[in-house]
Amino acid sequence: MYLPSLTVPADVAVSALITSSGVNNLIKNAGGLVELVTILGNKAGIVDSASATITCTQNVTTAVFANRATAQTVQLPAWSGQRFPIFIEKSAANAAVITIQRAGSDTINNPFNSSASPVGTTFTLRIAGESCWLIPDPTTNFWHVLMVNEALAQLGCFVHSNATQTTVASGTIVAFNTETYDRSNSWNNSTFRYTALVEGLFQFNSTTTTQSVSNTETTIRTRLFNSANAQQIGIRSSGNIELAANAVSLVGTEALPMIVGDYVNFTANTATGNITIYGNAITSDGFTHASVACLGRTA
Repeated sequence: MYLPSLTVPADVAVSALITSSGVNNLIKNAGGLVELVTILGNKAGIVDSASATITCTQNVTTAVFANRATAQTVQLPAWSGQRFPIFIEKSAANAAVITIQRAGSDTINNPFNSSASPVGTTFTLRIAGESCWLIPDPTTNFWHVLMVNEALAQLGCFVHSNATQTTVASGTIVAFNTETYDRSNSWNNSTFRYTALVEGLFQFNSTTTTQSVSNTETTIRTRLFNSANAQQIGIRSSGNIELAANAVSLVGTEALPMIVGDYVNFTANTATGNITIYGNAITSDGFTHASVACLGRTA
């Protein structure tokens, strides 16, 4: 439960542990904005080291906020004797992976994993704001993943082209080179591609304003590659018979399954000759743009 926020200067030191009776308020600093987060217990902490082990007593709920620019490993306490749940959140606004590791021979049961067997030794948080609750099994050495807040909005992006591409040959990648929204840094303005940080189903939308130099068919294609740069899916998203000197907008929408490291780009293709792809300011009508949304995670 989030309570009203306070605003303090970003350089003010904030305590990660405040002791009180019954309910503990953790003060969390996020770029100058401090939020009071109610924790149903009396132990909480911010972890910014490369690896850390959670320690807790039997009668408290523990909250851990992983906050680091690079990958982290957070080890759970031994299952034996634990009675209360643990809350873990990836609070750092970056793509660093948080690996939650079992202790000893304990087991993590994650029913949100899409594999045939959800039982394992680790699972990961990959998105800023993503969090989970783990609860100890009363009879066996299992930690059960009770709930995952996936923060899917962080994976979306909105990009556009701010400059016109002229004399574009068939197969050229559309240069979506300006980002309006990209919290997860999944879009690359230099290679004009979206790379998946998680496994899931993603929706890709594009509107590309083009003009051919001769009467020819022009299409925009959505292409999915794996991390080894091998094309997995190529879809002719939209097409039109263009008449020379007339600009048209080609629109496409596709939903594609992706795993971590897969990427998607958009290419312009013509039957003959070259085309022009119009770019402009985002405030202009008819600008060339694309958006991506994660419809759901599968792992």
